[in-house]
Amino acid sequence: MRRMKDSGIAWIGEIPEEWEIKKLKYITYCNKNTLQENTDAETRINYIDISSVSELYGIIETQEFNFHDAPSRARRIVHCGDVIISTVRTYLRAVSYIEKIYDNYICSTGFAVLTPMAQELSSKFMYYTLFSDFFVSTVEKLSVGISYPAITAENLHSIRIPVPPLPEQHRIADYLDAKCAEIDSSMELVRQGMDKLKAYKMSVITEAVTKGLDPDVPMKDSGVPWIGEMPEGWKISSVRWEFDNLDGRRRPISAENRVITHGSYDYYGASGIIDKIDEYIFDEPLILIGEDGANLALRNLPLIYIATGKYWVNNHAHILKPKAQNALYYMAYQLECVDLFHFITGSTQPKLTQANLSKIPVVCPSLAEQLLIIAHIDTKCAEIDAVIAQKQELLDKLAAYKKSLIFECVTGKREVAA
Repeated sequence: MRRMKDSGIAWIGEIPEEWEIKKLKYITYCNKNTLQENTDAETRINYIDISSVSELYGIIETQEFNFHDAPSRARRIVHCGDVIISTVRTYLRAVSYIEKIYDNYICSTGFAVLTPMAQELSSKFMYYTLFSDFFVSTVEKLSVGISYPAITAENLHSIRIPVPPLPEQHRIADYLDAKCAEIDSSMELVRQGMDKLKAYKMSVITEAVTKGLDPDVPMKDSGVPWIGEMPEGWKISSVRWEFDNLDGRRRPISAENRVITHGSYDYYGASGIIDKIDEYIFDEPLILIGEDGANLALRNLPLIYIATGKYWVNNHAHILKPKAQNALYYMAYQLECVDLFHFITGSTQPKLTQANLSKIPVVCPSLAEQLLIIAHIDTKCAEIDAVIAQKQELLDKLAAYKKSLIFECVTGKREVAA
């Protein structure tokens, strides 16, 4: 059994005797090179934003822009073998290894770009160390700010990490590459299963809110492509006529001005609840739909939120109250199914204007039939959600195992044989 020693750092614990503890600033370079303002406006760049880096899966997407059209923060140059780590909104735990480089690969200036000193540190070992829970937890602890916590470059570079001899770093990195690939493959299969279940759930909802529950009822063309045929006794209307729009009552509050003493009430934005505050505007069940943001186009998060109790809504979410002839949950289910392609504007920042929201078609059966459809969807979705929850539990266990394995290897608690 290898001999261990105290690292002197509580969250690292013991490390092998021959390992050292070093500050990042002594074993990495901080690459601050940026694209200059005089770069040709038509130059194509591949841009990594903080929100496009997942805690578990690294870079999940890049955006391609002409330099002229890119966000102003799209400036920091990255190279193959660099590790990027978010220095703003550090709760996102965004850390990624730059495995390959396209022409003009650029990341947000909200990232620190770290390059290992070749004689001190293996690029991949550095990545696994910075990815590990003990490191990202330290980054979070050293961050300041409530809504948008950030870490200074000085504090980031002062964090100490375990450093084994270089040959052992390479062994550990190779071992983790292989083991993490196996875990990631298993996780991908689970995610694919969850995606299929979510797609099936959406098909159940769409079928019920556009076709009803009676398979033998006479049908007619709705005149709306995403709806297709609908029961003869139903009518096509629009959001304008079936809802009251309460956008005039919403009010934004900047993060700096939010009063959070007890945090009793939900504060909603385009992506659901984003904070807890001490005041509220609304005290009734209402439907919220995001007004802007990438989710309008990507639909990788729920689009519709039913807000209940006492809550506040900012100016990034539309507020709809179904008229008396409509059931709130039926209308919420239906709006979640809407194809928004022809209603959203903007590419860099998609937006659903109030005018376009009011034009969205909705299918209107009788209130009694709406209530039957709600009961049917609730029952079916509960069954599907139970299976999704089981898969999510398995996904969480695999993710926890991956984190544990990385921690044990980069701190020397699990020995990787030569």
